[in-house]
Amino acid sequence: MLRGLLIDLRRWIDADRRWDARFDRAALTRRTTMLALEAEPGGLYDLANRIRADLPTNDPELPAPVRAVARHLAEALSTRR
Repeated sequence: MLRGLLIDLRRWIDADRRWDARFDRAALTRRTTMLALEAEPGGLYDLANRIRADLPTNDPELPAPVRAVARHLAEALSTRR
């Protein structure tokens, strides 16, 4: 589930030419997403948590699908497994 959400996020990041200027930690979020997609499960979880912390969920400047991914990511990470 986490990897699928991050794949969706990566697609939106790659398609958005202005991504790095969208919010303060956008460039870091892009790089962390790329690393997370290559990570083993434990590292994936930790990096996804970092992305969740850095990605604004209610920023109206972000495309609606990115805000949706951010919300789903927060929900997935808040569920205890």
